[in-house]
Amino acid sequence: MPLPPGGGGTTPVIGIPVVTGVARSDSGAVYFLYSCGQGGLTGIWQIRRSGGPQLVVPLPADTMPNALVIDSKRNRFLVTDSTDGRIWQAHSDEQRIDIRMRVPRHR
Repeated sequence: MPLPPGGGGTTPVIGIPVVTGVARSDSGAVYFLYSCGQGGLTGIWQIRRSGGPQLVVPLPADTMPNALVIDSKRNRFLVTDSTDGRIWQAHSDEQRIDIRMRVPRHR
């Protein structure tokens, strides 16, 4: 995976770049999450048949995505985010994301 300038020390929560949340679509495509603290690299990636990874849906740099679900009926991904208790909804055909749910902080 590509490292951001400085090696990714700005990755939220853990401070190092990390790959998480591997899932396979109904068509057999493999997707995973990558978090490195930089926009344009953090997001949902696909492993292409040619072997190289490709960013499919970028996520904000301040996210720490950790679990990935593919909802093929609605053509979307659901991504849990450890940074702020968010669940992102990412529409795979539009590269559009929004917060589906935010878990309230416990005090």
